Amino acid sequence: MLVVAGSLMPNQNPWGDKDDWLSRLAECNPPEQCYLAASGRKSKMHQRLNGLKIISDENGCHCFSLDNLPRGAMILSCQQFIQP
Repeated sequence: MLVVAGSLMPNQNPWGDKDDWLSRLAECNPPEQCYLAASGRKSKMHQRLNGLKIISDENGCHCFSLDNLPRGAMILSCQQFIQP
């Protein structure tokens, strides 16, 4: 949705599920910023994104929900936490 709206550049290396996301985070150069998105029923979106958020948190990312999205859409913005 954000790509179509022009506020986000297309991802050149997308992932699909938890296993793909774990593999992406395990790379020597994990993404500094990413967006995790789901659409559908609210309960299903929360269920799907909660698992990805937990994985992100465990791998040094901080994720928060974006507001003002269309009904049936949920997006988490995640950034790599860099320790001083």
